[in-house]
Amino acid sequence: MSLHESITGTIQTAKREPLAITPWSGALGASIEGVDVKTLDDETMQAIEEAFARYQVLSFPDQSLTPSDQVAFAARFGKIERYLFAEPLPDHPQVVAVTKEPGTVLNFGGLWHSDSPFQPIPPMATLLYAIELPKSGGDTMFANMYAAYDALSERMKTVLGGLLGVFCARGVHGPGTEDLKLGDMVRIRDLSLADKENLHPVVRTHPVTKRKALYASRPHIQRFDGMTEKESGPILDFLDEHAQLPEFTSRLHWQPGTLAILDNRCVQHLALNDYKERRELHRVNVADDRRPF
Repeated sequence: MSLHESITGTIQTAKREPLAITPWSGALGASIEGVDVKTLDDETMQAIEEAFARYQVLSFPDQSLTPSDQVAFAARFGKIERYLFAEPLPDHPQVVAVTKEPGTVLNFGGLWHSDSPFQPIPPMATLLYAIELPKSGGDTMFANMYAAYDALSERMKTVLGGLLGVFCARGVHGPGTEDLKLGDMVRIRDLSLADKENLHPVVRTHPVTKRKALYASRPHIQRFDGMTEKESGPILDFLDEHAQLPEFTSRLHWQPGTLAILDNRCVQHLALNDYKERRELHRVNVADDRRPF
């Protein structure tokens, strides 16, 4: 059976009933129902971690979480880190409200990307919790970067295997973007921080599954190390288009109370901007403990 199963699966824990898992349609993702993430025993948490490695994105419907609850669940996956370019919630420095008010043209996360690849050690995972949603629209798309890599030609895999990408936040948070309004978060304008560059492999190995994944988040990658932007551009544009192919994607339709966790090491995502009413999700990042390799 493939990593992304086409039928409802179960993961058996040692001391409890099997954890019911329903894979999403498409290339990745699964829903876990009937659990309250505030009260998970260790065996259930272990089963969730195994499912996370298998499906890359997990959704938990019908949760009732405070910001502290969301942080506490996220902390079971690893150390929490703060997002560098937005003000957090008052009294909750690890939680950012991702909001878009009526009349705002652009939304935050409205391009295919992985989260914060411009950092020296990018976050391992992102947790998003739905607070307020439009009547229709506002879904999030996810793309399987294992599948995107696997579908490349052997010659392209060989070429990419020796390349490092130059990542930075300049294109979104750097000079000339001061008036760029992405949703209605209170953004932090640290232009010197946005200009810092870090090198990461454009094909990375997942530390848990050991599988190779494409890692070339176009809004944040400037060029290949040792090459100019003009030389790098055609390949990066191809990889960006390739990563978005429908056969690599799945879609999450949010409901109030849905919690999702995505694996930034092997997933890209896109927040669809197809709605007019207010939308608010709360975001928490889980730090990784090693640089991409």
